[in-house]
Amino acid sequence: RRTLAGLHLAAAARLLPPHDLGRPRTVDACPEFALLGPAPSAGAAAARLAAIEALPSDITLPAVLALAIAHGEIAQARPFVRANGLVARAMDRVLLASTGLDPTGVAVIEAGHGVAGGTAYQGALQAYARGDLAGLLVWIDHCADAIVAGATEGERIADAILAGRLTS
Repeated sequence: RRTLAGLHLAAAARLLPPHDLGRPRTVDACPEFALLGPAPSAGAAAARLAAIEALPSDITLPAVLALAIAHGEIAQARPFVRANGLVARAMDRVLLASTGLDPTGVAVIEAGHGVAGGTAYQGALQAYARGDLAGLLVWIDHCADAIVAGATEGERIADAILAGRLTS
């Protein structure tokens, strides 16, 4: 719970008043991810948030699957008033590092999600929202491709820094 609250606090610090930061929404409406349909009620979003919070502690779940489910559920539940997409992508980074898939944090997962364009990202999320196995597999494929593309981008940036083309 603290991780998601902290991610929301950082992601939405300039977008929301202090009383909304790091706290699940209490209103039923949330305009984000409108292509996925109406946001669940605040109570349903809170229940989904509780399920998301349990994912990182499940050591038997493969890292790619944990990332895909956490990101998909945050996008579906839209537990915060605003900045749910930012929180979902930040959670990707947390899970990549904490599961050991990317312990150094080199992968630029945000770039990976966008490599095929926003339509592909939204379409994969819509497939996940259907709640069937085929949709889940489309979303997992998208997330796996995003991890690979994000690692490639991270490698490109690291090589550029080593070559002196980028400075910190």
